[in-house]
Amino acid sequence: MKLLFWPVVLSIEILFVTRPITSLCPPQDDTSFCLCTESTDTCFYSCTASFGASLVSMGEYFNPCPRIKLSLTGEANFLPHGFFTKFGDMRSFEFTFSGLKLDSLTDPSPGPSVFQDTSVSDQWSLNFNWVETKNNWNWLDFSALEVGNTATTSFYSNISKIDNMNSDFYSAFENANLDSIVIGLAGLKSLADVPTGKYSTLVNMNFEKNEIQEIKRSHFPRPATNLKSISLSWNKIRVLPENLFTEMPELKYIDISANPISVLPEMTFKPIISSLNRLYVINLALSCDCQLAWILPYWETKVIDSGGMAWRPRRCKEPTHLANKSVGELTVDNLNCADRVEA
Repeated sequence: MKLLFWPVVLSIEILFVTRPITSLCPPQDDTSFCLCTESTDTCFYSCTASFGASLVSMGEYFNPCPRIKLSLTGEANFLPHGFFTKFGDMRSFEFTFSGLKLDSLTDPSPGPSVFQDTSVSDQWSLNFNWVETKNNWNWLDFSALEVGNTATTSFYSNISKIDNMNSDFYSAFENANLDSIVIGLAGLKSLADVPTGKYSTLVNMNFEKNEIQEIKRSHFPRPATNLKSISLSWNKIRVLPENLFTEMPELKYIDISANPISVLPEMTFKPIISSLNRLYVINLALSCDCQLAWILPYWETKVIDSGGMAWRPRRCKEPTHLANKSVGELTVDNLNCADRVEA
């Protein structure tokens, strides 16, 4: 038996060692504009773009891969037609623009989309880092990527120039099961209306550190059945409409810190205050009068008015006799509107 056993084991080991291993990444050479590494079923591409032929060559360099994370930096006005075609059908696709100035996503001349013959079944993530888009930027270019019925989509933008969100933004992701929108430090002056009855998949909406002056109920899904978090901190918002948080049964976190908001209207927060976990009001200059009395029972358990050692609890801006008091120190008896001067 021993004479038969060892030759069989040796043969199996030889077959295992000599079996060809197929790489998910394409072969690397000195002319490549991308570096590709892989782990299990994921390919990590780091690519540097430049004008002209290099972008076309880059698209030819790509290989099919179940999960793709691609970072693109460098110089490019737009991407060539069919740029991602070789990726084909993907389970997940995370695409990051870094440090680019883009006139448009796709070559404006006649031809197919950059996403021709591509699809994502599980997860699609689009990231902008230090990207400058032109005024005629066309969000609809992103609608060409086919997204599966159960896939989730996230859009993140950080320190990028996006002056406004027009209606095309939501049209572009209409069939993409968008679950998160984060646009910070983009110079946004206004938000687009979310189409009524759509985008109930959204869980997180974050527009912090922009130039937004007005916020409306129409800037969020109607109804917002899955929305859990809203951040509007560090903008220029003065007034919160009474209907702002209606039809948001799952809302748990609201951040309105560092806005010129002086009043927290009871009717605005009434639909969600009982189920809300945290309301962030750091660096608000509040008018401590009768309009604030309703929130005192919730202040200790739900309201965050300081962010650690860097911030002290925000003190009342007015009236004068309460100017040195923090809201947490007040009682209902302190709050009255008898001396309030109407604007």
